[in-house]
Amino acid sequence: MDKLIGIILVLVGLAALFRITLSGAWLFLLIAAALALAVKSGWLGRGAYVAAVVFVLLAVAGLAARTVIFGLAMLFRLAPLILLALGIYYVYKAFVR
Repeated sequence: MDKLIGIILVLVGLAALFRITLSGAWLFLLIAAALALAVKSGWLGRGAYVAAVVFVLLAVAGLAARTVIFGLAMLFRLAPLILLALGIYYVYKAFVR
């Protein structure tokens, strides 16, 4: 029974790992690392370094775009608080004069 539970846990862990690594930028980073290791070990020529750099650049662009989208989403979530703070500032400024 312990073997069956262990096998199930390993399969679930592998499925989660593949889901995380095969999504977007992480897949490109994984491919770039594999290409760099293949060149270092002599399996591929130096041209694979160029492909690895292209994959790294694609991954960085994907991660940057995701960061910008996340930042905009946070800005929209914080919009009521920003409006409230701006309103309090203008009311304060109006009464201070």
